[in-house]
Amino acid sequence: MEEQPGTGSNPRAQRLEGRAAALENEITKWVARGYFVEQDDGLSVIIGSPSGIRMELRSTEHSTVLTRLLGDPETTIRTLTPAALGVLFSALLIVVGSFGTWASHPAASVPGTQGDGTLTIWLSFFSALFVFIATRLDRMGDIVFRLLGAFGFVLILLIGANSFQNVRDMQSQLAAIDVGWGLWVVVLASFSGIVATAIIPMPKPSRLRRN
Repeated sequence: MEEQPGTGSNPRAQRLEGRAAALENEITKWVARGYFVEQDDGLSVIIGSPSGIRMELRSTEHSTVLTRLLGDPETTIRTLTPAALGVLFSALLIVVGSFGTWASHPAASVPGTQGDGTLTIWLSFFSALFVFIATRLDRMGDIVFRLLGAFGFVLILLIGANSFQNVRDMQSQLAAIDVGWGLWVVVLASFSGIVATAIIPMPKPSRLRRN
């Protein structure tokens, strides 16, 4: 009796099913890293990332072969988008501004580290770290850690705005006192950090197709 295609007794069908399953497992790993499926014909899949990387995953008789089509998955990762670099640059500026002058007077100047500058330094570090982690996760993880990073920048902005107002209030008693350059840097950099965090491209939802 002739074997029917697709049955468990057909060795060729079993090999094809095994190759398809191995390929799907490999796709799942890449999707978890933020990649998405562009094209799927069963045993060959084109995957891409928001940063422009395109690769082909192809199932062979003995293994799954990864071929780079555009971009380098080891060096051109999604975290190196201009917006992500903007987050890191904003965090660095906050650190510099926190060590800088927050209140200036002809007789003396007050650095941020004598007030809330130490807090803004730590907040900028964790904000940048959370945003970096967000860019390495899937869509849900991206949202959670992106919000944590943005919240840190918002706190820095509020701290800076409050210190700004305190210096302005002191001007009623000491006319010569003024807002220092460091506080200006902290306020402006925290705002840019919020904007940069918001515009980092998010990973697209997986379009995995099951056979």
